[in-house]
Amino acid sequence: VHSLKDLPVEESPGLTIGAITSRADVRDALVARNGWTLATLPNGAIVGTSSTRRAAQLLAHRPDLTVRSIRGNVPTRVRKVLDGEYDATLLAVAGLERLGLMEHVTALLPLALMLPAPGQGALAVQCRADDMQTLQLLAAIDDRAVRAAVTAERTFLHALGGGCSAPVAAYANFDDSATLRLQTLVAATGGQSEIRVVKFSIAPTPITQTPDLLSIATTLGQEAADEAMAQGATNFLAGLAHAIAPPTTDAAPQNAAKPLAGKRIVVTRAETQADGFAGALADLGATTLRIPTIRIEPLVDLTPLDQALQRLDQYSWLILTSVNGVTIVAERLAALAIPAGVQQGVRIAAIGQSTAAALAAHGLTPTFVPER
Repeated sequence: VHSLKDLPVEESPGLTIGAITSRADVRDALVARNGWTLATLPNGAIVGTSSTRRAAQLLAHRPDLTVRSIRGNVPTRVRKVLDGEYDATLLAVAGLERLGLMEHVTALLPLALMLPAPGQGALAVQCRADDMQTLQLLAAIDDRAVRAAVTAERTFLHALGGGCSAPVAAYANFDDSATLRLQTLVAATGGQSEIRVVKFSIAPTPITQTPDLLSIATTLGQEAADEAMAQGATNFLAGLAHAIAPPTTDAAPQNAAKPLAGKRIVVTRAETQADGFAGALADLGATTLRIPTIRIEPLVDLTPLDQALQRLDQYSWLILTSVNGVTIVAERLAALAIPAGVQQGVRIAAIGQSTAAALAAHGLTPTFVPER
């Protein structure tokens, strides 16, 4: 399952898109400090985006802003804004909604100001092209109208020779009269100029029963691309490597000498605890992929833990082997009204510095922390 906007327009040999599901909100959103909107961002504010499409449209509207590349997944980018590394960032509404992060949105950007990437808001289910059984099953969740719309968008992108990183935007949708309307944009990376093309195609009704619907969509996308190229769109697609400062390619020579350069490492920690470890690996040159295989949940039955804590003065040592352990022990000590002074006569060991820091945050001082 892919976010369609990130799926290459060239299909991989042996694979096909078996279904495209109903589309989510296609708009982009602003996540900014201090509740700023696009209108109230101060002059020179630093906006993080690695999308040339977003950067070009943003600078066309607010040329006084400073655009810098930003790395990390969606939660990481939101956190970088909240931590003050950037004043704002631009993100897809669909992704923010799926991750439950809409509370951080300070402005929704209208399509007239920020046209989305081809396929944005749609999910694509990819499978083997010769797997007829799976294809039949996927047909039940395939939205033909959405497939036609994104086909027009992706045909436009493909015809221009662009990929996911090109400053190309496109959005197609059917209106109530079964007219497929395609809006497209090709922008100069600095936002100084742009080419907009709007095309229409009337499909026979009802849409879902039109056998040549995808052909209509493909033709529409190609016609829009031809018109854009006639206006000089290909000139805008040159020189993309240095579109956003600092270019992301600058990191390659620096990472080459690092011990984990070229390594892809899966981080399996819980999502809420992966940042520190993933960041340390990235500092050593690794490319990290976060796939949480665990999550931390409260104990169902607290009785055994409570009984042990109430007998704490019978023990010589309390050994804590994780931050998670510190959290639950501290919570139960407070709930049982056992004062922090209970550690008198009971020595506390922490397995490492992070666990020791968590203890200190709860007013508990470890007696022993191993150096290694």
